[in-house]
Amino acid sequence: MLEEIKLHFVSLLSVDFSSSIFFKKKFFLKEIISNSVYNFLSFYLDEETIILLLQQYSYSDYLTSLDLVLWTEVCYLLFFSSSDKINRSIDKFYLSQELFQEQMFVLLENYIIKIANSIFRVFLNYSQSLSNFLSIACGQYYLSQKKFRYLKNNLLVNDLLDFYIYSPKLIYENRYVIFNFNSSNIISRSIYCSRDQELIKLSSIQLLIIVYFELQDLFFPKIKIFVYLLGKILMYILTYLFGTIFKVVSQNLQKIFRNMKIYV
Repeated sequence: MLEEIKLHFVSLLSVDFSSSIFFKKKFFLKEIISNSVYNFLSFYLDEETIILLLQQYSYSDYLTSLDLVLWTEVCYLLFFSSSDKINRSIDKFYLSQELFQEQMFVLLENYIIKIANSIFRVFLNYSQSLSNFLSIACGQYYLSQKKFRYLKNNLLVNDLLDFYIYSPKLIYENRYVIFNFNSSNIISRSIYCSRDQELIKLSSIQLLIIVYFELQDLFFPKIKIFVYLLGKILMYILTYLFGTIFKVVSQNLQKIFRNMKIYV
């Protein structure tokens, strides 16, 4: 996909476009995704199936507002900003040229992973094409319907948890998760930024989850302190009560033993 992004922008730069068109088109994100999907799936699926999948895909359903804002900023700084503007941005954040470029490519790599993930979600819902694709890519001897259903159900549950719990929590905590490739797997890291403007685009259930987190942060520490103090009080009362009972019982037993010695 990275090569597709480079080729797409090189072809666009040869045309005299104003920067406003690029921002309006989200730096042609939809076109880049469509070309990447078509080039990849053309090895496994027919053209009609690929077009049907692309018609069902909308990146705005899977990428957050912050994703789209950062995408335009990264593309603008990497491909369209002048060296003077880049140097001013570097000086503003006290970054070296190498570190600045590294951070930009880290964000770009994050979008490659997120876009690929969003495409696979749509692909997953079209079970017939997915089954054909996996049987070709993995081989019919390495894929069973049971494993396929297990994979699909797990991803479905994970999507529901991500949509209703994890995403609202990240917005509430003003955190943004970045994914990057490691030598052996995909790693995640968090950066902190304001995400209050995304609240207006959340569903009612997501807003209720955020209200729950707000109430939890507001009352949970107080409830924790109250339970801690109540536990100490109850422990003191129980210790005093059992201590008193043990003392009374031991005194009575001593009297009984004394009386038994007297009678003997």
